[in-house]
Amino acid sequence: MQPTDGAPLLLGYFTLTNKILTVPRNAISKSVEKRLARFGPLDNDSNSYSVPMPLIAQLGKNYADGLNAKIDGGDLMSVALKKISAIQYDLSGKYTYIECVDTPKLIEFYERNDFRRIDSGTPETIYDTTNPYLVQMLKYFSSRGEWVGRIDNC
Repeated sequence: MQPTDGAPLLLGYFTLTNKILTVPRNAISKSVEKRLARFGPLDNDSNSYSVPMPLIAQLGKNYADGLNAKIDGGDLMSVALKKISAIQYDLSGKYTYIECVDTPKLIEFYERNDFRRIDSGTPETIYDTTNPYLVQMLKYFSSRGEWVGRIDNC
């Protein structure tokens, strides 16, 4: 979106990083386990998979001058997911994830965008002392480089 003088407007932003996600085996379905096993090893000591994948580290709207009303959070998420989809297609990856504070509004937003809760963070990932654990939510991309809605049914 551009103002009348032609300069672009910053409506929102996202940041991506590659991070290893540790997924406890008992936190996922058998079908998800089979898919994750292709991308990361099972650690028998912790009974969990360690899988490198993109993390949506930040996702936010610009609240200056009412610009937040010009873009929906779901639209901003779609832009981020399209970018990840292209990256995953080039690198043969299948998953992305987010970490967020366990509040109903955030969980509902990510679930509407087809992320599924897999695990809470560890005490090392404390960001908020009033809600000490982060929730980790996983999203699966199909082989065509598109994301699919439910990781349990992929």
